[in-house]
Amino acid sequence: MAPPPQEDQEDQDERWSDWEESDGDESSGMGGRFLPLCVASTSAQGAELFRTAEQAIEHDAKNCNFDINRIVKELGIGFYDCMKLVNFVRERVASGEVVKESSLIDGSETGWRDEKYLIPFMENDRLLFELDEALGLDMDAASPGDASDDHPAGAAQLKALSDENEELRRAVQELRESLKVAGSFIEQDASPTDKESATKLKNVKIDKNYFDSYAGFGIHREMLSDRPRMVAYRTAIEWNAPTLVEGKEVLDVGCGTGILSMIAARAGARHVCAVDGSANIAATAQEIVEENDLGGSIDVKSGLIEEEGTIEKGYQCDVIVSEWMGYCLLYESMLFSVLHARDKYLKEGGCVLPDLAQIFVAGCDESAINLKFWDDVEGFSMKSVGKKLLEREMKSQAHVKDVDGAWVATSTALVSEFDLCTMALEDAKSFSSEFDLTLDGGDGTAIHALVLWFDNVFSKKHCPKEVVLTTSPKKEHTHWAQTLLVLPQPVDLDPSRSLKGRLTFEQHTEDYRGLHIVLEYGLAKAKDGTYPHAAQFELV
Repeated sequence: MAPPPQEDQEDQDERWSDWEESDGDESSGMGGRFLPLCVASTSAQGAELFRTAEQAIEHDAKNCNFDINRIVKELGIGFYDCMKLVNFVRERVASGEVVKESSLIDGSETGWRDEKYLIPFMENDRLLFELDEALGLDMDAASPGDASDDHPAGAAQLKALSDENEELRRAVQELRESLKVAGSFIEQDASPTDKESATKLKNVKIDKNYFDSYAGFGIHREMLSDRPRMVAYRTAIEWNAPTLVEGKEVLDVGCGTGILSMIAARAGARHVCAVDGSANIAATAQEIVEENDLGGSIDVKSGLIEEEGTIEKGYQCDVIVSEWMGYCLLYESMLFSVLHARDKYLKEGGCVLPDLAQIFVAGCDESAINLKFWDDVEGFSMKSVGKKLLEREMKSQAHVKDVDGAWVATSTALVSEFDLCTMALEDAKSFSSEFDLTLDGGDGTAIHALVLWFDNVFSKKHCPKEVVLTTSPKKEHTHWAQTLLVLPQPVDLDPSRSLKGRLTFEQHTEDYRGLHIVLEYGLAKAKDGTYPHAAQFELV
C-alpha cells in the first residue's frame, strides 16, 4: 500500500478545514448559532439554538443538569481536555446516551480523555471556537515583561522558559491556524503535558491526512491494477486455502475496497472482519461486499485498529491478512497497526500474511540519476542545470521512482528481514545494517546511487505453496516502484574493489509515518568503524 504523491501544505490544510468556522454556514442547519451539548447534532434542525456559547451552556445547566462550567472547575482541565470533553459528549448524545455530570466529576467516566476526541465530532461546531471565552479559561501566562523588578530571579526564569518553548509555541500556532481555532490554547509556560498534547494533536492531523489520501478511488484503482500485487495475494490465499483460510476467522487490517477480504471469503473463510481507518472507503467496501452477496461472511468496520471499540472485546482471529507496505517497505508506518492487531487479536499459533518482509540494496550507475540530458541540449551545454538539480533536489531526499534493472551495476545485499509473526514493534522503528556490494560484471564503473526495494514472502512456514511478491527493479513493475538514494560522492568500482557501507533506518521525528535514512559508505571501513562518506535522506 502506498499513498498518492504528496500534496503541498496548502492542500492538506484545506482538507483539515472541513470544520472551519463560517458565520453564514447553513449546511449544518445551525445558521452560525450554538447548539447545546444535550441536543443531538442529528436533531439540530428542529432544536432551540442560541446566539452565544454562554446561552447554550446555561441551557445545558438549567435544563439538562449538565454544567460544563462546574465540570471544568472540578477537574481543573485546560483547553485540549475541554475540546475532547465537548466532542465526547456530542458523540454520546448523538448515539442516544446520557452523559452524567457526576460520572465525569467523580472519575467513573474517563472515555472522554481518548485522544481521538481532539477531532471535532460535529461539523461547524461553533461551541469549540468559543470554549476559552465561554468557560473563562485563562490561557495566557504572564510574559517576561510582567515580572516585578523586585523579583529578578523570577523574571529570568520566566524568560528562559519562554525561550525554551519558543519552538513549541510556533509549532502549536501552525496547528492552530490550520485548525482555524480562534484564541490561544497553549500556555506560554507549557508543561510536559502540553508538549505531549501538541504532539498528539499533530499526529491526529497526520493520520487524518493519511486516511484522507485513501478516501478517493484513484489510489485504489492503481493498487488493484498492480498485477504482481494482486496475483501474489490471490495466489497465496487460494493455493493454500485448505490449510490457511478454510473454516477460519480472518482479520483484514487496512481493507481498502475489501478485495483481500472477498478473496479470503471466496476461498472458504468462515468469517472475515475487515477494518479500515478511512470512513469513506470503509463505507464503499461495505457496498462492494453487499454487491457481491458476501454480507453474510464479511463484516466491515470503520476506525483505527488501535482504538477501543473498533473491534468488539474478546475478538480472536486465526489469520491476519494485510497489504500494509509503503514505499521502501516501511513508509506510512502501517506495519505498527498490523503488529498491534497481531498482539491483541491473533490466536496462539495463528499467522500474519505475508509473514516475511525483506529490504534489499544495490548500486546504480550514472543512468539512475539521469543528468546526461543536460550535457547537450540542441548543441548547447546545460551541465550547470544538472549540477543544481543534483545539489538542490536529489541529495537529502529519498526518491521514489521506477529504476531500470539495466542501471543496477552491483551485486545485491539484504538489508533487513522481518518475521511478522514474531518481531517486536521496536525492531522496525530503528535498525542498522552493513552491506558489501561488488561489481556485477564489466571492467569498472562509477556508482552514483543506491537503490532500495523490498520483497514480501508468504513462506512455507505457513503456506505449503510459497509465494513471493517482489518490487525488484529487475522484475515486473509495481506501484511501489523503488527508492533511490543519490550518493553525494560517487564511488569508482572495479573487479578488485567493492562498495562497503552502513544503512540506518529510523522513524521520522516530525512525521511519524515518514522515514529518516542515514547512509555511511566508502571503499573501506576505518578501524574505528566509520566510513569516508555519509549522507542523510528523508522520505516524508
